[in-house]
Amino acid sequence: MHVFDPDHRLYALQGADAAEFLNRLLTLDTRALAVGSASRAFLLDARGRIVLALRLFRVAEDAFWTDLAAHEVEHTRDRFDMFHFGERFAVAPVDTHHLVWTSTADPTRMPEGSWAVPSDRCGPGWDLYVPHGTPVPGEAADTPWRTARRVRFGSPAWPFEYRSDATPLDVGLDGVTEGKGCYPGQEVIERTLALGRPSRRVVRVTLSAPLAPGPLLQDEKPAGELTSVAGLHGLALIKYTRAGPFTREGATVTIVEDDAS
Repeated sequence: MHVFDPDHRLYALQGADAAEFLNRLLTLDTRALAVGSASRAFLLDARGRIVLALRLFRVAEDAFWTDLAAHEVEHTRDRFDMFHFGERFAVAPVDTHHLVWTSTADPTRMPEGSWAVPSDRCGPGWDLYVPHGTPVPGEAADTPWRTARRVRFGSPAWPFEYRSDATPLDVGLDGVTEGKGCYPGQEVIERTLALGRPSRRVVRVTLSAPLAPGPLLQDEKPAGELTSVAGLHGLALIKYTRAGPFTREGATVTIVEDDAS
């Protein structure tokens, strides 16, 4: 199964100063990301809350690719421009390749000029960076299909689990380089790491009845947020110490598995 997402396209974050520029803004040590490798990365505000959630693929020493929905492009450029003071760095569309996701891939048999990078955007799978015009068997999967697969495998996504009222640590350590130097929100992240855990966490849940995403209650008090729903299954961002069950609109929301210590 290959998934094409017509709402997203590739953009290059490139220039001689790209790695240094991104490194001083993002939670990821972009200087250490090897060419041909990919990782999540976040731009935070001063409170450690997520402003941008990116997946960076380093295609060259001076260029990173990321996929953005149409409505995210201007917001991303504006945020980078706030910190751009003459560095040799720019954001531009990628006109040579497009992004495809697949649950199965053999990186050794990719078409010439392609890359395959492990990716959990729809559960275990691969991001394929394929030259334009290269035939790729598959089909465009709609949003319900992608959501159902994400929920099944517990794969977080922006802006659902990675959201503007959360820190990256609420969802996990992916995309955060511990001990990294200064970046917006760094003090909050390092303090949270020193304390040993964030205030919230993402869990897989089951629902007793169909529900839309929204606040969760426990003992009639706010306890978290139902963030993604597929049928009677979902993902929730809950207070770290809460074990459920939770309620929403008269339905019961139960954690599927709980690894909290």
